[in-house]
Amino acid sequence: MIVCQCNVVRDDEIRTEVRLGAATVLDVAIRCGAAARCGGCRYAVADVIADELERARTDVPVGG
Repeated sequence: MIVCQCNVVRDDEIRTEVRLGAATVLDVAIRCGAAARCGGCRYAVADVIADELERARTDVPVGG
């Protein structure tokens, strides 16, 4: 789904950037352009980041 209309950035692109180390809206804006223009999508971008970080946190195998 497209999250950033201005720069046509999809949620899967944002998720990829989070997996590569982006942790803030600014990180994502620098890496792929989402929320870098008008900022109208910044809350949606933040939601995708939070979701992906939570996914990564809960997908860690026990004991390793």
